[in-house]
Amino acid sequence: MTNTSPLQINQAAALELAVHGWAVFPCQWRGDKAKSPLLPHGHLEASRDPALIAEWWTRWPEAMIGAPVPDALLVLDIDPRNGGALTALTEAAGPLPETLTVWSGRGDGGKHLYFRRPAGELTATRLPKGIDLKAKG
Repeated sequence: MTNTSPLQINQAAALELAVHGWAVFPCQWRGDKAKSPLLPHGHLEASRDPALIAEWWTRWPEAMIGAPVPDALLVLDIDPRNGGALTALTEAAGPLPETLTVWSGRGDGGKHLYFRRPAGELTATRLPKGIDLKAKG
């Protein structure tokens, strides 16, 4: 059994995302500000540059990985801490298609569902409590 450090795991994952075209940035990994960007301009400083990514995760080896939502996608953010539940969404909108799903880093059952962004205006005014629409950022 090998001991893999958070630096090795998190840096490798961030670099892998960058190789596949995702710009990434480091986020706080615990406490009241968990998931908050560690960079002054947050997602606006996201990068695909391997040297910069390695520098960030060397500085913050336990940092969570943040990534801006690409223009072609939208994300439904299910947040159980605020009453969000996938069942409430499917009751309101019907069954959802299978899609890329990422578990949020808090370990509370929160998740992000990625979908292709449809044409036209988007609105989150009719989403159930605890579910947010994320696009462009």
